[in-house]
Amino acid sequence: EKYIKINKIEIPRVLTIIPSRGTSKEIFPNPLKIFGNKTLIDWTLESIVLSNFSENVMLTTPDQKLIDYVASKFPKIISIKRKNELARLNLGLEETINESIQFFSKNFFLPDAILILYLEYPFKKYWQINEAVHTMKIFNVNMVDGIQIDDRFYYKHDGKGLKPIQENVMLRLERDELYRRVGGIHLMETKFFLKNKKMIAGKIGHIH
Repeated sequence: EKYIKINKIEIPRVLTIIPSRGTSKEIFPNPLKIFGNKTLIDWTLESIVLSNFSENVMLTTPDQKLIDYVASKFPKIISIKRKNELARLNLGLEETINESIQFFSKNFFLPDAILILYLEYPFKKYWQINEAVHTMKIFNVNMVDGIQIDDRFYYKHDGKGLKPIQENVMLRLERDELYRRVGGIHLMETKFFLKNKKMIAGKIGHIH
């Protein structure tokens, strides 16, 4: 954040989208389930409210009960009724994100970046949200994902037996490290996503 201020880097206008399939017993995770001393969705909403990007936040869900709950506790958050067909378990988020962008741009403005916060990962911190946006601008990337360096030893099967994925595990360089997506936070340039309709593509930066 200090680097951003010193170098007078322009901060993008961000739309945060929180997708949820609803509160049915068959759906995981249930956003209204008590986790610790608050509901699962409260953890995520409180983190975005504390961040520098709390102005434009949207919940997208087909569940009216969840919409009513969020409206009662976080009245500034926009909620849109997600189509049931877009909430199917075997369907990706691309169409849901596209629908949310179209709704928001029609009623407000076209955001520079889309921040997706996943309810399955409740322990995200507000400073991680800030860091994701700053990373996008500082390193000029199309997307930013939450990752964790994975230094475990992996094999692959070549049809005859197991062989290590890394050729020389004793002399492994940083570029050869494996990075595991940990989820929770995903940031995308809006125009890049609208052009490619892909959640993972282009030049990708990361936060830990």
